[in-house]
Amino acid sequence: MLLTDCESDVTNASYFAVSPDQRHALEAAWLALVAPRSGIEQAAAWWRQLFSRYAEPHRHYHNLSHIRDVLPLVEGDPAAAAAWFHDAVYDPRRDDNEEASAKLAATALRQLGFRMTTIELVAQMIRATARHEPNHLPPQALLLLDADLSIFGSESARYAAYVAAVRKEFQFLSDDEFLNTRVAMIERFLRRPKIYFTRAMQERFEAQARVNLSQEFLALSC
Repeated sequence: MLLTDCESDVTNASYFAVSPDQRHALEAAWLALVAPRSGIEQAAAWWRQLFSRYAEPHRHYHNLSHIRDVLPLVEGDPAAAAAWFHDAVYDPRRDDNEEASAKLAATALRQLGFRMTTIELVAQMIRATARHEPNHLPPQALLLLDADLSIFGSESARYAAYVAAVRKEFQFLSDDEFLNTRVAMIERFLRRPKIYFTRAMQERFEAQARVNLSQEFLALSC
């Protein structure tokens, strides 16, 4: 039985909704990051594109609320830029979302006046979210990878809502196909000595993440 069957009462969309105030705060954060380099018009144009992308109807978890949750956990402009773009291209039927997102980020950041060294680092960070492997990334990039998985360490009801939201994103898969995909993912992370790479995230999320992933694994077998 899937966790979404065992916990069908926690599919509360409010967990992954963005209020008007939060939307305005996110827009302000975006403009603060890029407008000093690009000017307000170019920055506003890319905000509209990002907002449109993260508002796509097939996104139930990988939407603007995910960016809202990741941004406070990262440090530095490259990591913030990578956070904004890491799921900018998201089609659950594709296997090249990270590569496409990295390319979109490179295009945007060139237009927005970022240095080429920063653009290359941002693209590297985004590509790394495909497997969440360190690949000799600098500490700020490892923090982004950890922030992207912070949902694993959330309280149990929110974690269950996340699983339900992801199931909706992959509704084109049969239950067996989704189950096999989730089991493989869970086993890969639980086999690691540590799920998170940075000490701060380990201290904050590691224990609860292992509880959540282990409980989901058991639920998938119930």
